[in-house]
Amino acid sequence: MCLSMFFVFRHSPYSEEKPLSEIIWLIVAAFCNAGETVFAVSISSRLLVLVLYLTTMMLHAYYNSFLISSLTVEKTYLPFTDLQGLYEAKTYSFGVGYGSSKEDYLKMSHIPLHKSIWNEMVLADPLNLSPSIPDLMERVCTHKHASLISRISLRKQLWPCSIFLLPGTYFPHPTTMPIQKDSPLTSTFQFQMRKLSEAGIMRRLEGKWTPNAMESPDSGKTPISILQASTAFCLTLIGHLAALAILAMEIVFAKWQRTKQHA
Repeated sequence: MCLSMFFVFRHSPYSEEKPLSEIIWLIVAAFCNAGETVFAVSISSRLLVLVLYLTTMMLHAYYNSFLISSLTVEKTYLPFTDLQGLYEAKTYSFGVGYGSSKEDYLKMSHIPLHKSIWNEMVLADPLNLSPSIPDLMERVCTHKHASLISRISLRKQLWPCSIFLLPGTYFPHPTTMPIQKDSPLTSTFQFQMRKLSEAGIMRRLEGKWTPNAMESPDSGKTPISILQASTAFCLTLIGHLAALAILAMEIVFAKWQRTKQHA
């Protein structure tokens, strides 16, 4: 904008040339919503001044509307983010699937925190040991309840409500494809699966083909980007091109007038 206005004011035959410092001050004042006196006589210079103030008004409107929207977005604040916080808060009940490997891991764990959670929270209510996945889903969606469930089982289910997957991994265990013992294809499968995993293809396939009802606590709010305010910059570009085209016509018309006067 500075260079365009400087070029137009300098080469327009109908406008007074302005120093670059004055043009910079004019643009800064416009973006600060402050008034500044400017004398623009030619059509091209007037068009640039008009585009400047329209652009600043649009950008301020984008900013204000996005600020109001951001302030009205309801952000979810979780009372805990791990097992330690769950145990200390005591605001949610906690359970696992009955007869699942997670129940054995938690019950047989030698970690004091796991023992305390098992004795004081899981065993405190028989309903915390859900006999099936649908029962577990119903309890999570209708009560203040958290559950320890494998990531694969979590992603395979179509949950009837929005849920949050807390960070952290507990009791990890390897998974593999079933194959005949001592099969000659074992090494080939291992090599190819390792390549897929290292290239990130397995993670992309998992995200594509498995349903995902999990949300992040920060979902629903994204920062404003240039793309969202692209209309204001498109207006600026169109205004610059139009002003330069009008400037060329003004120069040609001024030369024609001088030639006609001399004749």
